[in-house]
Amino acid sequence: MLQAQNYLSTQEAAGRLGLTDGRVRQMLLAGEIAGQKLGQRAWAIPSAEVERLLNARNSRPRTRSSA
Repeated sequence: MLQAQNYLSTQEAAGRLGLTDGRVRQMLLAGEIAGQKLGQRAWAIPSAEVERLLNARNSRPRTRSSA
């Protein structure tokens, strides 16, 4: 059984990641984000998975964009 405090909805994950709900769903379907499908539209995304993505994003070196 899933414990609600350890999982996020696509909307909650999107808010934390700065993405749209649709983009999070695309990433789930592509296997870029781990999650468990609940029914036809609902997903349960482990909060640790969102933290992993945030840490990966923050550890990436920033590049200068050309003007």
